[in-house]
Amino acid sequence: MTTLTGPVPGIFQDVVYGVDAFAAYMNSQGGICGRKLVFDVADDDLDASQNQTATASLANSVFAFVGSFSGVDQGGASVIASGNIPYAAEAISEQAESDATNFSPTPVPCGLNLAGYQYLEQKYPNAAQHMAVLSLNQPTDLYETQCQQAALESIGYKFVYSDENIALTQTDFSSDAQAMKSAGAEGLLFVATASYYAEVATAMQNAGLTLQLPTWDDNAYDPAFVPQAGSAANGATIVSPVQMYQGEDAGSNPTIALLDKYFEAVSGGPPPNEYGLWAWMSGMLFIQGLNAGGGLTRADLLKGLSTVTSFTAGGIQGPANPAAKKPPLCWVVINIVNQKFVRNSGDPASGMNCPSTQTYDYVTNVTEH
Repeated sequence: MTTLTGPVPGIFQDVVYGVDAFAAYMNSQGGICGRKLVFDVADDDLDASQNQTATASLANSVFAFVGSFSGVDQGGASVIASGNIPYAAEAISEQAESDATNFSPTPVPCGLNLAGYQYLEQKYPNAAQHMAVLSLNQPTDLYETQCQQAALESIGYKFVYSDENIALTQTDFSSDAQAMKSAGAEGLLFVATASYYAEVATAMQNAGLTLQLPTWDDNAYDPAFVPQAGSAANGATIVSPVQMYQGEDAGSNPTIALLDKYFEAVSGGPPPNEYGLWAWMSGMLFIQGLNAGGGLTRADLLKGLSTVTSFTAGGIQGPANPAAKKPPLCWVVINIVNQKFVRNSGDPASGMNCPSTQTYDYVTNVTEH
């Protein structure tokens, strides 16, 4: 279940490629207990009611929902919950995330893993005191943005400009760029996708605004971002909960190499973005749950997934706890230098920064729109 049409056509096409790549890999290994893995795809048109309808259309014909991703996943959440259907996929909305049958490979509760942002606050103290925040005017995006903003404010970040009314079809951000410049913004928080990031980066460049800390969300680590933004992408800072999976860390992590190989074979194009990665990781979580459950029924799968308290996706991320809906706490900082993604100089050469104590700030005073 994902979004392929609607106001932003093809926005989550990599989700389909990610599931396709994982199915191709599993089938090359003989499938599951000698059975071929087959997947069906439904499109919700980025509409919550259509998400509900399309989810219901698949509910009685699929074994599980694996790798699904949509900005309106609240639509089908009640269908999946009432049917007690295994749901190994990255949940975005509060409703889908709280579903007892949902097991996200990288759980994202309301808030942020603050370790990376504390590092950035120390490195760019002035920027942390002069942040701007942008948000698409869409329920799950607003919720995630406000959760992240509240988390950053809890450690001393201050925001001098806010625009939470960006239309899904908006492509001109010149007025926001000028307003950010006038407000003295030195940093940015924006939860969106690569095409929006590219438009905002270009608008800031045209306005003569160079931020000290343009902290794009982790999905800015996307093969489409730099080609679309060009030199305007330089200087970007991305706090990522996963290793660099677009080839850079393939030499030190065999799972990343496997992902890239199969993904590029089915997509015929560049390596995955975050949505394609999550789809692949959801497949890995599905298999871990099957193995733990010891059988090929939905009940077996749910039993197995409920025991998965440590999930690293072959070392792509630090340990997450899908059963308890707790996120991974390891992180890397990715920068764009000379229009290339590179590890921050403060990161280890391989692997991730992994704090010894809990640093994820759970925000409880944000209510989803």
